[in-house]
Amino acid sequence: MSEKRERTLKVKNLKGTSWKKDRKAVSPAISTVILTSAIVVLLLVTIVFANNFLSARMTENEFSAMKQFMQTVGLQIDDVAWIPGRVQTIRYASKYGHVNFENDTLTYSVYLHDGTGYKFFANFTTGILLFNVPISSYTLGNNYYERVFPSSGSFLQKGTSASASYVFVVEKLPMPDGNYIRIAVAPCIRVLNSTLGATKYFRFFLPVLVSGK
Repeated sequence: MSEKRERTLKVKNLKGTSWKKDRKAVSPAISTVILTSAIVVLLLVTIVFANNFLSARMTENEFSAMKQFMQTVGLQIDDVAWIPGRVQTIRYASKYGHVNFENDTLTYSVYLHDGTGYKFFANFTTGILLFNVPISSYTLGNNYYERVFPSSGSFLQKGTSASASYVFVVEKLPMPDGNYIRIAVAPCIRVLNSTLGATKYFRFFLPVLVSGK
């Protein structure tokens, strides 16, 4: 008959010994503070990014609307130029830019052909209208150029319904008056021609913009 043996495992508590503390462990309170701080930082970064994105979109939308506005200004110049005494009031609202008039900016030189060659006839100088937006608010890159109106890129327009102004976007850096992206309205020449018998006649019209007094 087999004999059962009982075995006992004794654990001895040695006097003067203690459990060692892990000095590298982080308490739950400190861990919570670190986690909360990280979340706050992420939220702040997200808010700043969202604000910058929203501001950029608002500036882009305003700039697009001002292109249409400056085209309307060009049409108003056409109305005023051909009707003596006509007055047009221009109203606009902008958060990021401003309209500025630059006097004596654009010069047209006229030459006449006498059958043997071109000879100088006269110079005509006119001002231009600009809508300026600082590149810190909106930019499309240095040397950017865009034709807005009319579809033709010529400053010489033919026909009774031809535009009397040329609207374009330009960003050229640096400039003496500041770093801007601009929407410009510049007067252009309208050409009308007629034929009487065997003779052709040409008439040239140029709105001359000057600063009001």
